[in-house]
Amino acid sequence: MTYAATAPVDGVPADVRGPGVARPSSPANPLQTPRRVLFVDDEPAVLEALRCVLRPRRFEWSATFARSAEEAIEELERAPYDVVVTDLRMPGSDGADLLRVVRDRWPATLRITLSGYADADLVRRVSALAHDRLAKPCDPESLRDALLRAAECRERARLDLGEAFFSGIPLPAASPTASDGAASLEALAAALRDDAAGRMAAPRLAAMLDDGPLREDDLKDAARRLGPTRARATVSAVELLRAAAADDAAAVTAEVAHAALTAAIAARIAPDRDSADAAFVAAMHHDAGLVYAARLLPDAVREAERRAGGDATARLAAEHDLIGVDHARLGAFLLSARGAPLAAVDAAARHHDADAPGPFGAAAALRAAEALAKEASGFRRGEDAVRDPATLARIYGSEERLATWREVASRAAGRKS
Repeated sequence: MTYAATAPVDGVPADVRGPGVARPSSPANPLQTPRRVLFVDDEPAVLEALRCVLRPRRFEWSATFARSAEEAIEELERAPYDVVVTDLRMPGSDGADLLRVVRDRWPATLRITLSGYADADLVRRVSALAHDRLAKPCDPESLRDALLRAAECRERARLDLGEAFFSGIPLPAASPTASDGAASLEALAAALRDDAAGRMAAPRLAAMLDDGPLREDDLKDAARRLGPTRARATVSAVELLRAAAADDAAAVTAEVAHAALTAAIAARIAPDRDSADAAFVAAMHHDAGLVYAARLLPDAVREAERRAGGDATARLAAEHDLIGVDHARLGAFLLSARGAPLAAVDAAARHHDADAPGPFGAAAALRAAEALAKEASGFRRGEDAVRDPATLARIYGSEERLATWREVASRAAGRKS
């Protein structure tokens, strides 16, 4: 893969930015309204009902309606959209075909499925292509809530900047197993077995999460104990980190080991199952953006570290100044492109922002887990500082849980080696 040299941008010399990715230009303000949503369904009555639901919100959402996948693609080629909501069963190209096209050609556009109860198997098969799903028929409040979740996630994650960063660079394709929401345990186990980092990570993750015996040679047992969502996330993360590290075996092993430890801790300390799954998926991918940036623009990443002086928040600001996007949001974009749930994308984007007061959810669990993992294992990348666990516990009013957090991290770190 080759890249054109970049010119000085905003006073940053090209030799600091490094050859490679041009700095993303500042796109239109993603917070401006109305946001753009494209609805796709072959039934005119459904589209009319959706039009009626959004009419009171027309100053917040600009809605377009298409009756086929082909018509939807034509609309997308004319103008960008923030969100696509599509039925799954349509004549000709179906919703799954459309989701794949949107994922590949417009990766910053969030994808939501609209499907009937009879489509449960189909929904599972395409779950890795869509960020959210709605039942059909859909009540107005559920639709508005889903659109709001998508818009807020897209804006907080600044997916537009990730898309601009990778403009002209092919995104690493997910394997059929990683992109199949209905992949069997046998298929997931085989994918993990085929990669040295996967063979290492999956059994240790399973043992860290359920305290069972470590069975290094039984990948199917590991996939079963992880469950489909977490096993598929592990396959996806190993693939993505291997691509990001350009097959540097030592780097891949270190990154996957750190991601696995962080994911196990995050899943254990998250407040509920949904948050735990989102935190796990985000944690397995949370440093992919940094690894990619360090490979494509090593001088710029080193300069960001130098400017930050060990302060993680300052580092994000320096990265944004030098390459147009910080590594947390770059990782969130890569995760979103793979169809991860909105909560996981949001957690990956905000895990360095999550020390602000607020509810202790997936993003906060990931932020605390990263600090706990580094404290328990001594993992370091340069001098990048993180909030210490005690500070994070105070921020979230969780001082009484700090001892438990540290015990979880200590046990997980002990089991990973």
